Amino acid sequence: MTTSTLRMIEDMGGLDTYLLSTPEAKLKSDAASAVKWEVITALRAREHRERTLLRAQPQPQQPQQQQQ
Repeated sequence: MTTSTLRMIEDMGGLDTYLLSTPEAKLKSDAASAVKWEVITALRAREHRERTLLRAQPQPQQPQQQQQ
């Protein structure tokens, strides 16, 4: 990894952000591509868990209005 790449990673806020925003063709390494797909897979799994948890939470019931 070059010094300029390390600076770019730091400027972008970290390795995950760098990998996600860099096109595959610019990664120039099978290892970087593999890590990128690991990050994508982990993010998708986290999003799925969060959506599942949100659906599993009981929704608050609204009070019923009394008829007069």
